[in-house]
Amino acid sequence: MHRPVMLDQVRTCFDGIADGIIIDGTLGQGGHAKLLLSVTPDTVTLIGIDRDESAVRTASDNLKSYGSRFIPVHGNYSIRDTWKHHVPSGVPVRGFLLDLGLSSTQLETPGRGFSFKDPQSLDMRFDRTESCLTAADLINTLTETELADVIFRYGEEKASRRIARAIVRRRTQKAFSNAADLRQVIHGVFRTKSPVDTATRTFQALRIAVNNELEYVEKGLEAATEILSNNGVLAVISYHSLEDRIVKTWFQKKSAHCVCPPGLPVCQCNTCPELHVLTRKPVTPLPTEVLKNPRARSAKMRCAVRVVSPKGDYQ
Repeated sequence: MHRPVMLDQVRTCFDGIADGIIIDGTLGQGGHAKLLLSVTPDTVTLIGIDRDESAVRTASDNLKSYGSRFIPVHGNYSIRDTWKHHVPSGVPVRGFLLDLGLSSTQLETPGRGFSFKDPQSLDMRFDRTESCLTAADLINTLTETELADVIFRYGEEKASRRIARAIVRRRTQKAFSNAADLRQVIHGVFRTKSPVDTATRTFQALRIAVNNELEYVEKGLEAATEILSNNGVLAVISYHSLEDRIVKTWFQKKSAHCVCPPGLPVCQCNTCPELHVLTRKPVTPLPTEVLKNPRARSAKMRCAVRVVSPKGDYQ
């Protein structure tokens, strides 16, 4: 069962929204969306977006009691056309929430290829209607060097070259078709046991590569900052350092008052900050939540509010 993380912290972040639109760009099963709809008045509409068509169907069923206040959308939150035509002209966007990463439901569903133990598939696409390459395609076609680069870049795996070598050696005998086989090969690379499954970083890397996750995070942050109204809230929950680094860098860049080269006696850039950061350090789950939901242990949330420029370029 999927449990939305840091519900109390999300509620605090979006407290006070009384009208307009909230966009949940990573809808999942609708846990955060349900929270936000339940604590905001009837003058707030929530647009829920997800790349996973099955998640949109499930969330729509879970949130049907909210009627027209909830608008489900199958698509990519980072592509403006996915949600822009659902925002009526003149209606302010008061909030934008991103809960990045993989849901428990996706992990536990056979045939998706996200689970180490999946004997049916090595897919890993969030959106199975897309024609993008699957994890099996990457594993069976990339060169050893390309595989090692993917595993190191997106998984931060120090043993990436040894893992890539083992994968290429195995596929010359038989192509990979399921996650369980891949996990077994990765385990064979490591001689010592670890409290964390040694295949974790490789599976993370493949999932990120298949779904272009980091690129979409950057585009999504740009889109969210653009559409938010004055004092609109942007909240992002990430689960590994690569995502969190992108969010942190974006918040720093968009909250800066000066981007002049160091050493200039007087600011000459006339930079106007677009965000005011609310979380100096990322918010993390309480120990009690981690005890109940161990998958929340790596979650980090950063929040900021939109600041309208003096030039009046935004809503």
